[in-house]
Amino acid sequence: MGLVEIVPLDEILPAMLEASWESSPDALVEVLAAGIRRVNLKGLAEITQAPEPTAEAIAAALVTKAPPDEAPWWGGKVPLTKGRTLIILPPVTAEVEADIRDAIAAADVDTVVVSADTAEAGANVIRLEIREPKVAEEILTPFIRRALEKAKLEPGLHGLNGSPGGEPKVHSQAESRLAVP
Repeated sequence: MGLVEIVPLDEILPAMLEASWESSPDALVEVLAAGIRRVNLKGLAEITQAPEPTAEAIAAALVTKAPPDEAPWWGGKVPLTKGRTLIILPPVTAEVEADIRDAIAAADVDTVVVSADTAEAGANVIRLEIREPKVAEEILTPFIRRALEKAKLEPGLHGLNGSPGGEPKVHSQAESRLAVP
């Protein structure tokens, strides 16, 4: 038993031949990924580095292990609160998705588990942590915050008129040249 269930070869053979004629390894990888119909438990165990191909072992790996690749935190700071976690599985059967969802819910009721419709972007597991910001500092990076403060100090320079809800006044170069001192 392999790691994935694939579509019938005749469905992707024309695209495979075209990619090979173009001598494009990237295009061939994309075609092969599109040929994945579903990932089975053995494939999910391989992706998540779970010790065995069971829903419980895969769920434990998803909840407790650090992912192999992490994006930087927005703003460069580790947040003090935990957000809502969304785990996106590659295409799997409804039964596998339900088993993993149930196993994860036993450890973390706030985590939402869904599966992708296709594997065209690759057979990956994605974990997103979503937070609802409470203050502007949670959204604005230090660089953007400094630029915003500078813009507030010089509203005319940045097309801002300084009044909340007001329309910014925009000057064209021609208007500036024609302005009477």
